[in-house]
Amino acid sequence: MRAVLFIGGDQPDPNSCSPYIGNVDIVVAADSGFDGARRSGFSVDYVIGDMDSISDPKVLEDFDDSRVIRWPRDKDYTDTECALEYLSGKGITDIVLVGGTGGRLDHLYAIQHLFTRPVCPWLWVGSETVVVPVGTGCAGNSIRLEGLKVDNPVSVFPASNAPLAVTSRGLHWELDSLDWSSGAYSLSNRSVASQAVISVTQGRFLVMFPLYPSITLVWEG
Repeated sequence: MRAVLFIGGDQPDPNSCSPYIGNVDIVVAADSGFDGARRSGFSVDYVIGDMDSISDPKVLEDFDDSRVIRWPRDKDYTDTECALEYLSGKGITDIVLVGGTGGRLDHLYAIQHLFTRPVCPWLWVGSETVVVPVGTGCAGNSIRLEGLKVDNPVSVFPASNAPLAVTSRGLHWELDSLDWSSGAYSLSNRSVASQAVISVTQGRFLVMFPLYPSITLVWEG
């Protein structure tokens, strides 16, 4: 089953992000992510969180109580984590995060930290950027980006402890020789052709690229 989880913060253009969402079995909103889901035309199945930032809490009156899962404001988890825990309890691991960029930096770091955990979302679509975790515990070990234009930015960051190893084809600075154990990352690397392939052989990495309509993502393994 595939779930889409709308979270707070800036939301992507619905038409641009829909190819990455694909066919969805369940739609969940974490607190103010409910506003983004509605603007994107999605019918929300469950709303989860402390409801302290949703624009109009009265809209929840139209929901059955079983579809509104409330958490206290004083808690050790973000609303996004609460929603992920709910989906995990249903056995759903194919999760696409939507939104979450802009606003407070501590919230942004909290989202990024989700991708260092043993089980993490399979995709994150921000307002301008797509983030794909690749490698151990992810949807696959290799991705191909198609429809690139020359000099489209592609960044790659490690998301797990050593050992780490990754190869690439189609980037201006190929990733094969980087010493990831030293804290290296590949910021604002760029494409040299219409496609690029990033393959992880050890560990987990985050691949980031622009949310352009021309760019499509293909899992290779």
